[in-house]
Amino acid sequence: MVHETSRRRCPWLPFNLVAVVVVSTVVLGYGINHSGIASAFTDPISHIRAQDESIYAHISLRMAERGGWLTPVIMGRYLLQKPPLLVWISGLSLKLFGPTLAALRAPSLIAAVAATGLIFFWIGQSYSLEAAWATVALLLSNPLWHTLARLCYTDMLFALWVISAVYCLHRDAELESRRFRVGFAVSTAAAIMTKSVAGLIPIFVLMLRAMICRRNQVGLARIAQVGAIIVAIAAPWHLYQILVHPQWFWADYVQVQLLGFGTHPPAQSSDESQVWFYSRRLWDSDPVLIGLSILALFPFLLELYRRRSADSALLAAWIAVVAAALVAFRYRNLPYVLYLIPPLAILAAVYLPRWRWRTAVLSAVFLAKVSFASQTWGLPLGRSQPLPSAAALRSYAEQKRPNELIVVSPDDQFYAGTLALPKVRYAFVDPSGVVASYAPHYVYLGITVTTAQFIHLPDLESEFLARLRRAGMNSGEALGTAIVMRSEADVAVLVRASPGSDFLVLSRIGELLPLEALAGHFVMKTEGGWFLLASQPSRDAPSAVFVKAPRW
Repeated sequence: MVHETSRRRCPWLPFNLVAVVVVSTVVLGYGINHSGIASAFTDPISHIRAQDESIYAHISLRMAERGGWLTPVIMGRYLLQKPPLLVWISGLSLKLFGPTLAALRAPSLIAAVAATGLIFFWIGQSYSLEAAWATVALLLSNPLWHTLARLCYTDMLFALWVISAVYCLHRDAELESRRFRVGFAVSTAAAIMTKSVAGLIPIFVLMLRAMICRRNQVGLARIAQVGAIIVAIAAPWHLYQILVHPQWFWADYVQVQLLGFGTHPPAQSSDESQVWFYSRRLWDSDPVLIGLSILALFPFLLELYRRRSADSALLAAWIAVVAAALVAFRYRNLPYVLYLIPPLAILAAVYLPRWRWRTAVLSAVFLAKVSFASQTWGLPLGRSQPLPSAAALRSYAEQKRPNELIVVSPDDQFYAGTLALPKVRYAFVDPSGVVASYAPHYVYLGITVTTAQFIHLPDLESEFLARLRRAGMNSGEALGTAIVMRSEADVAVLVRASPGSDFLVLSRIGELLPLEALAGHFVMKTEGGWFLLASQPSRDAPSAVFVKAPRW
């Protein structure tokens, strides 16, 4: 039976929904071009920038220009840590509309607007227009909702699929209707194709809600149908990679992403516990939402205890499953908190005792956050401090030099990989070996090399190429793209041994380089405190790969 509890018919709901879509598009889309790739802070407390945006941008650009849509490639190597739904959509957007920031980030913005509209429709249909507008006001005043709506990240797309799946459960608690049964299955499959095993969250919500509210059970036949649809959509890409790139899939998808980051992360941004890390950042980023959610908790739990209605059980299961997933996945990452924002907004808007002018008050809160954009809880509307090396890298790319570029001690969050450069390598000063621990198979394959290995790469190349071929890759493009140095003294060794390469180094490192190490290089100071060590162009240097987008 399709769920009917508390659902009301409101003739003005469609008109209000159109207004929500327009307002959300304007509010969330404003400033989508204001910050460069990877320059936004996804965790302003730990000062972590959006490094993953450079990675997704590189892959999407490569797909749009070269093809190879089935297997994501970055800097010449496969990247199979996550399924490719985001880069498929972003790549298609870039192919259709050109390499612009708006085209790259459009999928996240559309997902954010769709998610906001769907939640408004849900609450307006089941409760009241006032509660629905209050929910939207809470969403649109949340800094994380704003930030991830303007980034080429998987999180907003994933949030949309989860919301869609949970909405299907809300409308049809027993999934008797084919429309909602298929909708739940397709949304869950899309979530898997966006975030791997995290896409199973709707399944766990379904199971936990059934345990809380035993009146609404989904029969085994319907569960089998849902599972069949999920497998039909999500399995083909996974099976293809298992058959065609089995070693790479196992290393990236299982060992690095699930077992590595999931259970024993190679590094963390802080020493805080899982609970304190997320609790602190939830409060610091949006004390209004968290405060109202806490106030709404008592009446919500009271209803859950007395009635155990399908709605309250579903919301409880949603919050509990996402919270448990945050604790279970050991790598701490603030964007994951995004998945808690919608259920908390619903909790605060629906279960808090009604108070006069609440939508107007929450709208005033939004304006206050815009006015104090520099605060952790503020809304900068797309503005962010540029990457320190971005101007120097753009200036270098505009010179159209044919040599490879080695970026030493990078702070560019892999931004150079999205520019029109023939080849980019990164050299890290890493005495503790953290870089190699992120992907140990890169060391075996010759993708991550030491300074000594890079110097002797021509002698080692045949062995590394043989290993790459055994792993399913016939190209040596990725060899030595990550160079690990024991100390800054290795920079001079690297420069001396690479007369045909250009280098971008911090001024404090460049000023200490001995003159003999600079033989064959012209030294130029660039913007932001960087030295460019430019070599003579090689005759057989490759041409640039990507076309640089405006304000990229």
